Amino acid sequence: MATLAERKAEYELHKDAGWDYYNSFRSQLTLDIEAETKTQEECLAIHARMSVVGTYLQTGDWKSAYDNIIRLAPDFYCTVDIIESVKSDIIAYITENYTW
Repeated sequence: MATLAERKAEYELHKDAGWDYYNSFRSQLTLDIEAETKTQEECLAIHARMSVVGTYLQTGDWKSAYDNIIRLAPDFYCTVDIIESVKSDIIAYITENYTW
């Protein structure tokens, strides 16, 4: 069993990884606008839809992010494919990096 200090250190690593993942996700949206594969309206809607998941990732709480992504219903812009891709990435991270 981990000590409090060890668990806090784990969360710091999870937070860094979560920030990197979130930053990549939102940066890709801007690249999609630039490439004209998505409109700004689409990207803003996707970003807003994923905001709670992104908040949990940025604080290092990947399990809460997973709990939220599985409850997220797709809509016109934030499609099943987008949600499933993020969910798959979150599952992979949890599997590879959580000990509890």
